Amino acid sequence: MNRVSFLACFHFFLWIVTVDSFGIEPFQVSDIRIEGLRKVPVENVIEILPIAVGDSISDLEISEVTSVVFNLGFFDQVVLEQKNSDLIIRVKERPAIGSIDISGNKSISTEDITQALSQAEILEGNILKRSTLDQLKQAIERQYTNSGRYDATVETKLTEENNNFVSISITIYEGYLSKIVDINFIGNTVFDDHILEQVISLSEPSFFTWLTGSNELDLNALSSDMEALKSYYLDRGFLDIEISKPQIELSKNFEKVHITISVSEGKQFRVGD
Repeated sequence: MNRVSFLACFHFFLWIVTVDSFGIEPFQVSDIRIEGLRKVPVENVIEILPIAVGDSISDLEISEVTSVVFNLGFFDQVVLEQKNSDLIIRVKERPAIGSIDISGNKSISTEDITQALSQAEILEGNILKRSTLDQLKQAIERQYTNSGRYDATVETKLTEENNNFVSISITIYEGYLSKIVDINFIGNTVFDDHILEQVISLSEPSFFTWLTGSNELDLNALSSDMEALKSYYLDRGFLDIEISKPQIELSKNFEKVHITISVSEGKQFRVGD
């Protein structure tokens, strides 16, 4: 039996492929078998293979197969073997997520964070890809950035469990809430700053902002405010109104926010024009 093994493993950020030094003669594949799958559907592997039954295969194609299977992110190890005219792909799956524990969050609910993780396909039962932890941190930190906490940080810890599962512990340090100190309008000539400030929900600090929280930076609220400004102008005949993306300047400690909103009012159209 002619047997050639190819090993792909990710170790210290290096991808290593070992090939039999004697190489192999090209052969026509009569069957493709994938062994070692536990949670990953076989279809997920078959559909990305660059070869099929009946194809002729050599060292070059085997190296390509090894690469595409390993790059799925589901496996720690990929070994290709030739047995007669069969191609056998042996894999070692990465662990699956057994549980996710979240702590340290106060301003954003666990339910909202879990939903954000779900949108990033980070769910209990899913394979823990190499990129999963980075995606997890980005998804949570994005939630905090949108709510005005730019210096929020996320730490993760993995604990091995039975049956190739891992638990993920997520600790969140929420940091400071960024607060608006001033909002500047540029380009507005028809409506002065005071009028436009009444149109938007966010505001500069005042006697009542400690109660309303309107000077707390919220990117979702800021986006809605830009739509409100545009609608205000459109309703008054400014059909060419353009509101640029707000410029946000943060202090070094992320606590103070300066917002600049550029307006291009254009011509005002009236009924009969």
